[in-house]
Amino acid sequence: FFSEPHLICRVMVFTPMFAHQMPTYTYEPDGRRTAQMPDFAPVTRGSRKFTLEELATHKTVEDGWICVNNKVYDITNFVKHHPGNDLGGKVSTLLAIKRTLGTDCSEEFMEIHQGTVANAWVMLKDYYIGDLDVAQFGGQRH
Repeated sequence: FFSEPHLICRVMVFTPMFAHQMPTYTYEPDGRRTAQMPDFAPVTRGSRKFTLEELATHKTVEDGWICVNNKVYDITNFVKHHPGNDLGGKVSTLLAIKRTLGTDCSEEFMEIHQGTVANAWVMLKDYYIGDLDVAQFGGQRH
C-alpha cells in the first residue's frame, strides 16, 4: 500500500494540560445544561407583580432578572451556568445577556430571537416569576 513503509506518519494525541479539571455537564433535550434550569417551582401566571424599580435590583449573575413583554423572568441559573462562562464561542452571547440583567429587554430579546430561534421563547417560559406592574404606567405598556 505504501511505497515507502518507513515514512508512515505517527498520530499523536494531545491531552489538554488541565483536562482532569474540566467539568462535565448534563444536558436537557433542548440543549441547556441541567444546571441552567430554574431552581424554583413554576409560578401561576399573573400571581405576582413587580415594578421596574424592583426589577432593577436584580442585575447580577448571582441574582438576575429580565423583563420581556411585561413578563418578568428569573434567569439567574441560566446565566450562572451559561456555556459562555467556560467556552470561548459563547462569550459574546453571555455578555449580551449580562448587559440586560435588571432591565426590560423586550426589544433586544425580540430582535435577537425572532424567526428561527423560537426555542428561546419556549425556554424563557421556564423562568417566569411574574408580571410587570403596568398600573405604574397607567395600564399601558408594550
